[in-house]
Amino acid sequence: MLVWKAYYSDGTFLDQYGVNGKSGYENIDRTKLFMFAIIDKTVVTDESFAVAVFDGKNYDTRRMVNKQERIVFRLHFEEGQRLIYRIIGIKKLNVRTLEERDNHLIMVGWQQNINGKNIQSLNYINEDGSIEQTGKFVNPPALKEYELG
Repeated sequence: MLVWKAYYSDGTFLDQYGVNGKSGYENIDRTKLFMFAIIDKTVVTDESFAVAVFDGKNYDTRRMVNKQERIVFRLHFEEGQRLIYRIIGIKKLNVRTLEERDNHLIMVGWQQNINGKNIQSLNYINEDGSIEQTGKFVNPPALKEYELG
């Protein structure tokens, strides 16, 4: 099962399902968001990693440990970049058996306005963990109010 986790510059985080069962994407504090991760909860690991946060003057390196989680994708944010995240339901067809199956695709990336241009970088993460990267939405959905910054 793939879930998200928002990491904040103060060392705290918001888990997709939190303590009460659901944190909610709209509850992400975008003012201190510095990394957004997609985690495979079905894989047990004791992975740790270091993250450097630039506060405008200095780099602060933090070590984060993920016990019983495997991060399949990390998105680090630079100043002015805003998170884009969607779950897209699609149908997959087995061409040999003609059986259809529901599949979910996670779209995660960032958006930034630079010199009046809308710049985006998007990644599509399949349930099997494979990742594809694209430049921008082909048919962009309306941004939610909390995504506008």
